[in-house]
Amino acid sequence: MSTYDWAANRVRWAKLFVSPLKKLVRKLSPSSSFAVSDGALAMLDERIYNILAHLCSVRGSFPTTRAAAEDAIERLFPESVSEWILEGCRAAVAAQSASRRKSEIKRLFPVDKVHSLLKKEVARDPNLPSEVALILVTAVEELAFEILKFAVSYAQQLQETVITEETLQVTMEARLDLSAITSRCTAPPTVQAYIKLSYSEAVRECLIAENNFVSKLDAISKVFVDTLESQFEVPESTIAAIFSNTSDLHEIAQNLATDLEDVIDKGNIHKSLPVVGETFYNFTETKEYENFVFFATNLPTALQALRDLTYDEAMFKKMWDFNPDFALAAKYDLPCMLVGPLYHLKHYAEALASILEKATRSHDHFVRRSVPLLQDALCILKPAGATITPEKYPMVEKRETYLAFPSMEARVSHAHFARLHNTIDGVQGIELYKSRYNLLHQGNVVLDDKSHYVFALEHVLILCKENSTKKSYRFKLRSAIPTKDLRITMDQCCSKSYVIVFATPDKTMRLKAGSSDAYEAWLSTLARIISRGYVAKTVRQKLEDFERNLPDLTRLRVLNVLKQWVDKHFYDFESDKTLLRELLQFIQREVRSDAQRERQCQAVIRVIKNKKSKKASGQDASEHTKPPPDHLWLPVESNFLHVMTLHPIEVARQLTIIDSGLYRAIKPSELVGQQWNKADKESKSPNVLAFIRHFNHVSRWAIRTILEMSDLEERQLVLQSFLEVLFELRHLNNFNSLMALKEALRNSAISRLKHTWAAVPERKMEKFAAIEEEVGGSNHANLRATIAQASPPCIPFLGLYLTDITFMEDGSPDYLSLDPSAPGKDVQGSDIINFSKRRLVGETCMTIQQFQNRTYNLATEDIIKEFLLRLPPVHERAQPLPDGSKASIQQFEDIMYEQSLKLEPRGAATATAGEKLFQDTKDFKVCRDSILSPHNPRLSVGHAPGEERKSRTWSLRALALGSTSSSSQSPRRLALSETSAEIEDAAQQAQQLTITPSATSTTAQQQQHHTTEA
Repeated sequence: MSTYDWAANRVRWAKLFVSPLKKLVRKLSPSSSFAVSDGALAMLDERIYNILAHLCSVRGSFPTTRAAAEDAIERLFPESVSEWILEGCRAAVAAQSASRRKSEIKRLFPVDKVHSLLKKEVARDPNLPSEVALILVTAVEELAFEILKFAVSYAQQLQETVITEETLQVTMEARLDLSAITSRCTAPPTVQAYIKLSYSEAVRECLIAENNFVSKLDAISKVFVDTLESQFEVPESTIAAIFSNTSDLHEIAQNLATDLEDVIDKGNIHKSLPVVGETFYNFTETKEYENFVFFATNLPTALQALRDLTYDEAMFKKMWDFNPDFALAAKYDLPCMLVGPLYHLKHYAEALASILEKATRSHDHFVRRSVPLLQDALCILKPAGATITPEKYPMVEKRETYLAFPSMEARVSHAHFARLHNTIDGVQGIELYKSRYNLLHQGNVVLDDKSHYVFALEHVLILCKENSTKKSYRFKLRSAIPTKDLRITMDQCCSKSYVIVFATPDKTMRLKAGSSDAYEAWLSTLARIISRGYVAKTVRQKLEDFERNLPDLTRLRVLNVLKQWVDKHFYDFESDKTLLRELLQFIQREVRSDAQRERQCQAVIRVIKNKKSKKASGQDASEHTKPPPDHLWLPVESNFLHVMTLHPIEVARQLTIIDSGLYRAIKPSELVGQQWNKADKESKSPNVLAFIRHFNHVSRWAIRTILEMSDLEERQLVLQSFLEVLFELRHLNNFNSLMALKEALRNSAISRLKHTWAAVPERKMEKFAAIEEEVGGSNHANLRATIAQASPPCIPFLGLYLTDITFMEDGSPDYLSLDPSAPGKDVQGSDIINFSKRRLVGETCMTIQQFQNRTYNLATEDIIKEFLLRLPPVHERAQPLPDGSKASIQQFEDIMYEQSLKLEPRGAATATAGEKLFQDTKDFKVCRDSILSPHNPRLSVGHAPGEERKSRTWSLRALALGSTSSSSQSPRRLALSETSAEIEDAAQQAQQLTITPSATSTTAQQQQHHTTEA
């Protein structure tokens, strides 16, 4: 690694190329009076020096061989330039090899002087081959010759005799090949200019830098926040003012480090490059960087609050009594640590730019594919980092680079080392402790009444004096003091003088600064050096304590996971008794441990007992927020029920009770992998299938019931009855049965019945249209919003989520392939698991589960519930087909549509007259109008609020069905019974009648997104 500081050592190369450049001009125009101005010579001399410096640094290390020197030329110069320059270099090397004496080779540029400087100072290699220096010098000489040749030609065209700075500048910019070099080399290479890391190395160094940043935030939290809160009872407002959102920054950095580590691990497993484009894109897309901007905004206030706290003499004394090193760290080191996140934000921008530059040149398909994501992330991070400027934040130092890569920090450290070696005579013989050369402070001080120039490094103080014997060195080494044993007294920290007394194991020294600012700077530097050991030791000790207690913490977390498993998914243990037995055995082993673990074990056992007791007693775990409302029903003396004999509100309530029970029985394991569509669906997904079938049965029941009413007036009443049921379902937030009835009413066989729909009041049609709007929209967008806003309890439309899961399962592979030609696989192999797909499916399952936690507080009417549970599906109800077989779904749909055409033919002015199914229809209509009154839509049948329930009721046997028997006697028309005696008499008469459903009485087609039972 090249550590030579070309900018700092420019003076050693001063005017080295000025005289050779004058000779080049004379060589180009020997017969003319052309001259070069001093300004132009200085400008070209500076540019040649910079180009030589870049040639020595472009490979990341000094080129010590001929091949390396030629490689440096190819890297720095464009191909069109490097070809003829290399040709000249090789000719010079060949000429030198053929010559007996080097003096016979006449070069205008000083090869020997350059070789000596390169050997002693730059390469620090006494055996550096002379041909390396010859190649480098020849390269810059050939380039200078080309620049001057073009400048002379340009000056001749202008009829000028002096090459000025302007002429030279125009010349270098006019030729694109020369401009590409000179524009790049306007200054010596910076420390970070040529760190040659590969893409993979840059990603790994980015991870190391992030982990180092997490460690620094750990130090802030574990050393300062915890101690100030626990030991000194500092108010929470002061803690918040000083440390702002450092905890958020810690979490963000930890998550980013984890993501980078996962990406690198995946690359290692599959022997591929880590693809970090998505990682950084997500970092910027979620605006995590804004937390750093927020921290920067609050930093001045934080530093002032910290200063007010630590410069309070009483508080500082308390800190000193607690631990002198903590007091020094809080007062002098913590302010520097709080500035760290600002540097790190700038590091993000530079690190991302470095990774992007390497990704663009990568040959890996996946890395190149991530380049747009990296570019988008950089476009966001770069402006954010640019807001952190020394002008806006004076506490931020101006640096060559803010890149926190370890190789970058090592290069900076080595640059300091090289500068010290080139500045101090005798420093080469001392040991610089722990290979850390970061220069913290330097300046003139008086130590024990003698003038010194002191360099303060992290692990050593270098004491020097002015050097009057060697011009090449500014200082001469006097001594070096290790900093690990330095001590400062409290009096000195609070002193108003400019004298600092610090002690080493051997002696006590007095350091006197020249001013108050210098005194504060030196006191801060020495205090930071002393306190850093304490900070590192404290963090290390707390991490060791954490690791020592980690097994106990892990066990407690495992027990907490088990508790959640039992509480949320107890059905796993119900279906597998071995699993429950092993769980209890595990808990028995753990209960023998400490008291805290025993409490956790007892909590798991209590959950198991509660689940078992509730299962045995049939209790529900959900809360009842209100007492059960007065239920609505119409008791009957027959096992044959009809929607005309039941109150719509009670029908809706019993449907809701059924739906709630079926919905809450669904297990997450039935949803993953589309188990309801697989060959073994009956065993793998029984509850989902039961829920789907009940949805289909309700929808078909509604269609069949409407179409079996041959009489128009009765058909109109049945249609309105189902509308009232639908309205009540919306009131109960039962979107599943609501969608079943809505699809039934919009079935083609029902929606075409214009004469039937004509009797529906306008207010009901408006309400029905509003509900349709609520559950409509593209991809059920309105239904999703309505369900999201509904107050629990609620039964969502399951088909909505089954459709989502189907798209997720079919649209994404289970495993992602790293092979570009095979983007995904559905079989397990060496490829990576598609966690994004599993996360989306899991989120959908969680959405389904959240509606299972609350139940309805409704009273069960067994007769009605049993009737609704036994709604006959299409395959269980024989149809009058020619071959005597049962109808398929399509056949049944055709039959229902044919029946619809019979009832209301196309274009007919009136509906076809039909036989009444119920007797005494006018009385029935009066009762229905009373039940469906808009003034009391939920008034119980048979009594008013506060009154005792009467015996008035509808009896299906009293309202006897029309007979299809051969008897010529028409069924008796029975009015509404007022007494139990009349009911008894009517029931006995109705028993003699034959009850035959119409030929079209059957279930309806399925008209929704659920899986059908074809």
